[in-house]
Amino acid sequence: MRWFDPERSGSQPDENVRGRSGSHSEYTALGVPQALRLAAIRSLGTISTGQTNVNLQRILDRLQELSRESFFLTQVSVTIALGQMETPKAIGILQSLADQTPDGRVRRIAEEAVQKSRKM
Repeated sequence: MRWFDPERSGSQPDENVRGRSGSHSEYTALGVPQALRLAAIRSLGTISTGQTNVNLQRILDRLQELSRESFFLTQVSVTIALGQMETPKAIGILQSLADQTPDGRVRRIAEEAVQKSRKM
C-alpha cells in the first residue's frame, strides 16, 4: 500500500508503509461507510509491524485521535489495533482509553490488551 496523507507537504505517497490499497488515514475519517472505516482502523495495528519510526508514530497519532471518539465500535476497533501493535508506546493510549471510556466492555478489552502487550 502507499500511505497518502493529503495534509503532508508535496502530497506524495510514502512507499514505506505496507498494505493492500488506498490510504488507511483517508479511510479512517468520519463520513466513510462504517464497516470500511472500522476495518481500516483495525488494520492500522496490522500494518504497524515493521514500519519506520516515523510511520509508526503516524499510526499511533491517528489511533490516539480516534481513541477520543465516544462511539463504541470505534473504541473497540482502536483497542484491537493497539493490541496488535508490537510497541510499548501503544500501552499509554490503551490505558488512557480504559480510563476515559464509560463503557465497561471497552475498558475490559483495553485492559486485556495492556496485559498482553506487557507480556510481549
